[in-house]
Amino acid sequence: MTGLPYAAASILVVLGFGFLVPVVLFRLREPFSLAAITTLFGSAFFLVSANALSYVMPVGSACFTVISIMALTDIALLLRWFRHHEGSMTLDRSERIGLGILTAFGIVAAFMCARFVGSDPWSWQHFPLASTIVSGNFPVMSPIDPLSPLRYHYAPAFLAAAFRLLTGLPLSVGFALQPAFGAFGILFAVAAFCRSQKTTVMTAVCSALLALAGGGLTWLKAPQIIDILTGRNFAGLWELVSSPITTSPLIFLGHRSTALGFPLLFGLVLCIAFALQDDVMRRRLTLVVGFFLALALTLSMEMAFGTLCLAAAVTAVLLLVSPVTRVLGARLTLFGLLVLVPALLLSLLQGGVLSGLSSGGHTFSFHPSLRITIDTFGSTVVPWSMRFLRDFGIPLLLLPFALFVSFRRFRTQPLWMLLCVLGLIHFLLPFLIEYQLIQGEMRRAFYVSTSVFSLLVGFAVSDLLFVSAKRSVRTAGYVLIGAMLVSSLLYTALRIVIPTGRLEAAPLFAGMPSVSESQETVYAWVRNNTTQRDFFYVRNLTIDFRNASEPVAQMRDRILFTTYTGRFTVGPIIFWDYDTAWLEDVLVAEKTCTADSMRALHVTYLFVPDQERAEWFTATCRPSDWSLRYDTGATYPRIYELAAERAI
Repeated sequence: MTGLPYAAASILVVLGFGFLVPVVLFRLREPFSLAAITTLFGSAFFLVSANALSYVMPVGSACFTVISIMALTDIALLLRWFRHHEGSMTLDRSERIGLGILTAFGIVAAFMCARFVGSDPWSWQHFPLASTIVSGNFPVMSPIDPLSPLRYHYAPAFLAAAFRLLTGLPLSVGFALQPAFGAFGILFAVAAFCRSQKTTVMTAVCSALLALAGGGLTWLKAPQIIDILTGRNFAGLWELVSSPITTSPLIFLGHRSTALGFPLLFGLVLCIAFALQDDVMRRRLTLVVGFFLALALTLSMEMAFGTLCLAAAVTAVLLLVSPVTRVLGARLTLFGLLVLVPALLLSLLQGGVLSGLSSGGHTFSFHPSLRITIDTFGSTVVPWSMRFLRDFGIPLLLLPFALFVSFRRFRTQPLWMLLCVLGLIHFLLPFLIEYQLIQGEMRRAFYVSTSVFSLLVGFAVSDLLFVSAKRSVRTAGYVLIGAMLVSSLLYTALRIVIPTGRLEAAPLFAGMPSVSESQETVYAWVRNNTTQRDFFYVRNLTIDFRNASEPVAQMRDRILFTTYTGRFTVGPIIFWDYDTAWLEDVLVAEKTCTADSMRALHVTYLFVPDQERAEWFTATCRPSDWSLRYDTGATYPRIYELAAERAI
């Protein structure tokens, strides 16, 4: 099964499943809620089911089995729908306009993200990890340490691999589709949530747009544009409208986990809103949909899932304390026990931050500080600095107003309190928790708070805006909303026009990293003559792993090799912590290249890609330890097999 027709069929099956289950089995007719669940539920069901089934059968077989079950379910539900003449859904004019605005915005966002590969294209969690999963890496092991389980969320790589297995299309297509899923999922889920809280259509639309694209005032750096254009560093234009401190989900949708995690997070908030309603069918629907969304979120952005559980617990306690809202508190508690707790238990076992904490694989500590680290190189910032206030901007400055509006609605619409708690928890995390592995990564919690704060401010402003008769109030509201969208809109325009950061002819959609004909030839030999149980060693260009100034240049050959072969390449990544004994084994292999040092790493083959590595091999390795397996007649590229005995 290969090609675009199979891709279209797979997408249709997944979306059809997300549409037909709520429509036929639970009689859902509200347009925004149906659009959100259609976008989120089918994908989450496929991810969770295929992931679970891969523990008992090969990944490819699991993916084909799940998509087949979903297709048969779609057919059965369609027949039932036609047989029983289910009622149709009607849209009024405002709903049609609102859905049209969100759909158009989502299409532009998806196109923008498809123009470039996304963040970390040279990361081991991107193409290399997905390629090993295509080749059968399950349960998922680290691409650089194939005897150790991966302690990182891998849902994006798993979905890209599944799409590759189902359609035969490149991994880049599977990754490019995920930001589209993210954009539409966020827009529809937030709009549906707002509609469930009895807001107007336009208030819901404004809140959704700001949840996806609302941001700070980083665009005030625009006077620097002349310096950037003069130096022809066009990639610097993106830095004018994005920030390492905080940014909108739209700007960060190119990141793997965010593209899946943000919509699933807001989808779960929508499910909680359903769980508090009096409609029994809605509460039953939310148990089914929420269960799969929660499990999918643990596989893609589990820290956000953990904070959602905490926010839900705090909100449930507040509801249970008041006699007026006690019933709602009981419903939220039941939802937590039936949906959130099972997913939380899974998150402790399978990948990511929470399982890393439970197994000692990650090092978090409670370390309160008003100075946060914002990048790998140790740059810090304090919350009272002009940079911090500028980058957070309106969402932070108007937060007290948004909180006041939300608290006023607590008794009748307590879900606004849930969002307030969720946003505040994410905002405070970087000031309270230190992640010793990569300290700057904690700033990503700000991205969630930016989105939630923008949503709350957007709701508060637009709710006032669309009911006010005063022209000055409406004008001020439009200006505020526009100012919050400027950074994301500028970023989108720049990414569409100059996706590579240079004025050059770029392909319509970004593809996988290109390789030469000789590279593809040797990669093809590896795919055809080795298995995934054969571990490869590709020497780094430097052994100073922790202080290399250009990690992409140092890792390029290894990443390309794993991407195009699906084979593991043993060795560390720069800027990462490892087991001391294992790292010592790597250093010994780098320096001695003896058969014993390679066996300690379970290496089977050694790949020599260029002249520098060929010189290292000649000077360091003993010919008697290795037998030549792939020979082009030149010094490189070559592949040697450990001669004395196989490593595995």
